Amino acid sequence: MDYALCRALGKLEGMPRAAVIYDIACQFNVHFGARVLRSDYLKFSDTIQIIWGIGLFHIHGHQDVCLSRYSPDLIPGIGKVDGEVLETLWSQLNEICGSTRSMTAAHRQEVLNDHMLDSNRKKMLNIVQSLSRKYIQALQASEVAEEGYRNLTANADQSLITRWIVQAEEAQTRRFADVTAMDIFDVQLQRAPTRAEMQLQLAEDPAQPSSARGVASWLSLGLKIEELQSRIAGLYLAEDILVGQGNADSDWHDVELGNEAILPLPSNISADQCRDHGVGYLVDDELKLRQGQANDALHNIRIDLGHRSFLYRTAVRQAKHSQHKKSRAWDAVHQVNTALNVHTAIYCRCRKAMIALGASSVLLQRYQELKEEHLQSKTIKIDPSVTGTRRENLPWFWTMNADLQAGNWMSEFLRVKFHRAKANVDRCTEEVALLKMEMRWTANFFQHHSDKWR
Repeated sequence: MDYALCRALGKLEGMPRAAVIYDIACQFNVHFGARVLRSDYLKFSDTIQIIWGIGLFHIHGHQDVCLSRYSPDLIPGIGKVDGEVLETLWSQLNEICGSTRSMTAAHRQEVLNDHMLDSNRKKMLNIVQSLSRKYIQALQASEVAEEGYRNLTANADQSLITRWIVQAEEAQTRRFADVTAMDIFDVQLQRAPTRAEMQLQLAEDPAQPSSARGVASWLSLGLKIEELQSRIAGLYLAEDILVGQGNADSDWHDVELGNEAILPLPSNISADQCRDHGVGYLVDDELKLRQGQANDALHNIRIDLGHRSFLYRTAVRQAKHSQHKKSRAWDAVHQVNTALNVHTAIYCRCRKAMIALGASSVLLQRYQELKEEHLQSKTIKIDPSVTGTRRENLPWFWTMNADLQAGNWMSEFLRVKFHRAKANVDRCTEEVALLKMEMRWTANFFQHHSDKWR
C-alpha cells in the first residue's frame, strides 16, 4: 500500500496538495511519513500536503472523532464525493455472484475482469448523460444547502458567525500538523466516557486476570451487534408501514432472523451463573461497557432532541404558507424522530441489561428510566427567554454532568450545525464548479482522440 500510494503521489509533481481517502486512513497515516523516510524505495514530493479521509461507506463504523477529522464532507476542494470506488459497483457485480460461486479461481477472475471492463466501457459511453444528470442534481443540492444555511444564519448573531468562520479556517489550516484541530466540527462539551473509552480502560487494566484478555473486545462487539439489531428492527417497522405485513412464502418463518437472535452475553445468561462458573469478571466488564453504551445513547438522544427542537423553531414554524416547505420540514422532523427512536431503544435495552447484571441502586439512579414526557421537544427547553420557564424542569439526562445543560448544549449544537451547513454549501458549490470542468475535460478528451484517429 505504501509503494502504490507513493507511486501515485509521484505523478502529482507540482500539485500543492492531495486528498487520500482510505478505509483505515485514521490508523494508516499515523506512521506513514516515518515509513517513507526509512525506506530507500518510497518517496514523493515534499511540497505536497496530504489531506487524509475515510470513505462514507466506512467512516460510520469508526470512532465518533473520525467523522469530524476524516469525513470527505469536511475536505475543501473535492466537492460532494463518497470516497468509494469498488463499493459503488457491488450492486452490479452482485448479479453475477450466483454463476461465479461454482467456478474455479481462474475462471472466476476472468469473468470478474470481463464484467469490470464492461462496466468501464459503459461509463465511457454514458459519461455525457451521467455528467448532465449529476450537474442538475448538484444545482438542486446546492440550492437546498444554501437555503438551509440562510435559514440557520438569518437571525444569528453576526459576531458569532464571524468567529465560527475563523475557527473553521484555522482548523483547516492546522489539520496538516494536527488532525485533532478538526474536532471543532463536533460537540466540544465534556462528555461521560463512551463505550470505546470504557473498552480501552478494560483492555489496559492491569488488575484484569490473564484469562480475560480480549474479553472487552468481544463483549463490545456483542453490544454493537445489539445496537444493529435495534436499527434493523426500526427498518422492519418502516417497511411494515410502507408495504404492509405478511409474506406469501411459507418457508420464510423457518429462517432465524439476525435481529431476533439472543446473544450469549452475561446479561442474557445470568450474572449468578457466570459467577458460579468462575467468570464473574465478565459481569463486571459488561456492566462497565453498558455504562459507556448508555452514555453514547444519551449523547445521541440529546443531539436528536436539540435537532428536532431547532427544526420546530425554524423550518416547521416558518413554512406555514408553503406546502412544499412544510412537507420538506416535516420530512426532516420524521428522519430525526426515526433516529431518536433507535437511540431510545438502544438506551432502554442497555438499562435492562444493567438491571440483569445486578447494577447498584446508585448506578440505576444515575441511569434512570426514559419516559415519553422526557423526549418531548419544547421551545422553552432551547430558549430560556420564553415565558413559563420558571417552573419548567429539564429531564434528568440534560444535567447528568455539570457542563451538560440545555443552554450550553443548544449553543454547541447551533455552532456544530453552522459548521456543517457551511461545509455543505462549500462542497455543493465546489461540486457544481468541478462538474463544469469535467464537462469541458470530457469534450477535450473526445476531441483529442477524434483528431488522433483522423
